[in-house]
Amino acid sequence: SPQQFRTSLLAGKAQVDRTLQSLTAPTSPTQADLQTAYKNFGQQVDLMKQHASQAKVDSDAMRQSREAYFAKWDQRVAQTDNPTIRAEADAMRTRLRTEQEKLIADAALTKETYDPFITDLEDTQKFLAGGLTNDAVAALGPTVKKAQENGKLLKQRIDTLIADIDSIAGKPATQPSGATATPPKE
Repeated sequence: SPQQFRTSLLAGKAQVDRTLQSLTAPTSPTQADLQTAYKNFGQQVDLMKQHASQAKVDSDAMRQSREAYFAKWDQRVAQTDNPTIRAEADAMRTRLRTEQEKLIADAALTKETYDPFITDLEDTQKFLAGGLTNDAVAALGPTVKKAQENGKLLKQRIDTLIADIDSIAGKPATQPSGATATPPKE
């Protein structure tokens, strides 16, 4: 459901933050325990990859359910004789389809954004696996910066998807600062 997808997206944003935080630990020149920091980073990368994979599955499932939803909608409208109801239903369908198309397009952009982020993380992981030294850490500066930028972009794209879902559901697109996002009871 869209609300489950929304909840998954919120969890994904939190995972991006945890992954980026874990990235800074082994790549910090002042890190005393590189082995533990690297191990934690590897765990967070694995969790990030799992989330990315699930987000892709959820996005595809939502796109497929959209088609079934509109097919049922068309059947119901076709069974309605009242021209006023039909006109209102057609207008609502057009609005919902437009919002759904935006959601699908934004989901595709988000899916594309996961790949470079995860590639940066995996490259960092592979490089550090070759030797956890301060010199290796120093060499990763540009890659770490790029991963941080890609993580920030990914979070922005996730926020856009959440706003799309909220728009379709008729909820406000933004929450006050510090508010906890909880999906409504169905």
